Amino acid sequence: IKSGYSIGGFDIDKICGNTLTLGVGNKDDIYEAIGRGILNIEGLPVYRDTIGGIGTPTSDVERTKLSIDTKRLLMTINIYETEMPIDQFVKLMGQRYEYRNVIKTLL
Repeated sequence: IKSGYSIGGFDIDKICGNTLTLGVGNKDDIYEAIGRGILNIEGLPVYRDTIGGIGTPTSDVERTKLSIDTKRLLMTINIYETEMPIDQFVKLMGQRYEYRNVIKTLL
């Protein structure tokens, strides 16, 4: 996907619970970034499952990272600007890729 937007890629079977929430990182969050060790995510947007943070615009976590054994993928696309309206992006995704669910959240 060529969009210039920050994406997250997660192994669905490693996500705990049925819901992800989007919030803001706290100074006390323990966040083990892929290949980077503990990362300070204070003030960053962060997706969380029932255990804790799994993704920010700068890095995803080791716990839910993709591997050669991944069978099911969850992809998040963080759109913060109006360079490409979200409706246009969703339409483009539908034309180029098969997908089951597109969740559109405007904050």
